[in-house]
Amino acid sequence: MTGVVARNRRGNAGGSDARIYRQIAEAGNTITVSFAQAAAAAETRVPGLRAHDIRLERSGNRPLAYKVEMWVSGAAAEVRVAAATGAI
Repeated sequence: MTGVVARNRRGNAGGSDARIYRQIAEAGNTITVSFAQAAAAAETRVPGLRAHDIRLERSGNRPLAYKVEMWVSGAAAEVRVAAATGAI
């Protein structure tokens, strides 16, 4: 009602956020692909679109991957790039 921010997820990570942070920290030594390399791989896979949001994430039993959100002039796509191998 007042517009004051009571808390935010970064300052109060818990539940699934804490689990994801822990999984990424544990898998950190398996990362061989950089954010820039992930963006380049995604842009090669979907010509004409530009990477604008890249996140490192792990979902369920899947390996650690970059989630690359891409767009240009209203067109959008999402590409996942394996952090260990660079495979799409």
